[in-house]
Amino acid sequence: MPDQYEVKYKIRVPKSRNPRTGAVKYQNSGYASTPLKIKASSPEEAKKIAAKHEKVAKAKIRAAKGLDYDMPKPRVQMSVTRISGKGGGGGGIMTPDGNSSGLKGLPKGMTRKFNKGGSVKKKK
Repeated sequence: MPDQYEVKYKIRVPKSRNPRTGAVKYQNSGYASTPLKIKASSPEEAKKIAAKHEKVAKAKIRAAKGLDYDMPKPRVQMSVTRISGKGGGGGGIMTPDGNSSGLKGLPKGMTRKFNKGGSVKKKK
């Protein structure tokens, strides 16, 4: 079953190139990007789907327009977080009448057990 992931991306453009080694340093392009919501079975698959997304492709083209012809193409940096899937909150204490309305309707011994409270003392 596919989960929903939120993919945040940054477009990184070449900043400078070392003339001797050819190594390229990158910087943020400055374009604002909105996170993408993608359904996928794993975070890696979500990255692959996001890389082909229309918004990412347009952002890369916009960033490439401002570069010199001999500079490398812009890169995409992505981070993926899961926003839905397995897990969730706990439930209330179920009463014999089927409600989860707290301690009302429980047998007398159980209410005393739940109502004890207090801090736990360390044994010496």
